[in-house]
Amino acid sequence: MEGFETVDTKRFTILTITNSGIIALAIALYTAFLVFIFPLIDFTVLIRAEAFIIFSIQKLFSVPVTIQDSSLIYSAPFTQGLKIIIIPECLGIAEIVLFLFILAAFRGASNIAKIKGALLFAPVIFAENIIRILLLYPTGVLFGLDTMWDIHYLIWHYGQFALLMIFFAMWYVMFAKPQLLSSLHNPVRVKHTNKKQKRKGSKKVKSK
Repeated sequence: MEGFETVDTKRFTILTITNSGIIALAIALYTAFLVFIFPLIDFTVLIRAEAFIIFSIQKLFSVPVTIQDSSLIYSAPFTQGLKIIIIPECLGIAEIVLFLFILAAFRGASNIAKIKGALLFAPVIFAENIIRILLLYPTGVLFGLDTMWDIHYLIWHYGQFALLMIFFAMWYVMFAKPQLLSSLHNPVRVKHTNKKQKRKGSKKVKSK
């Protein structure tokens, strides 16, 4: 008796459809969160902390920047100056919430896999938003303020969502997929008959 494993394609298809619906539901919940809950939360401490982190990093590179509450003020080389105000949307909190919604609702992965994904990617999303703000100044210097704001808008509204999907795909490959495939494997046993036994059986049939 020897065995091998096959994947239960029917269950896999059902799980895929279910998780697609779950992701759509998570996006709907995320939208409701943005509209009804996000504006009610006071992010002042986090906003000022992020502004100070960006200010400190840029000072290391001799960027002409000063900080005032949650605002970063640049002088040279802009003739009229440049003022960047850090707002709640700059924190990446909304994106982190969406990512956690998807992980929490995802079927086929263990809680440990979901916790690992949250601990790994939530800080990455926060750091990515800091990098996004850090790059505003050099972008403005190289390409002008109009281009800087255009790029900032495109990354904020489209690039963020694309990055979330990339992070989700990475989590799926690293943590969820191995568990999902393991749970869908069906052991199949195949019985091999000895050739001598087959010959004996055929002789008996002939003698009759």
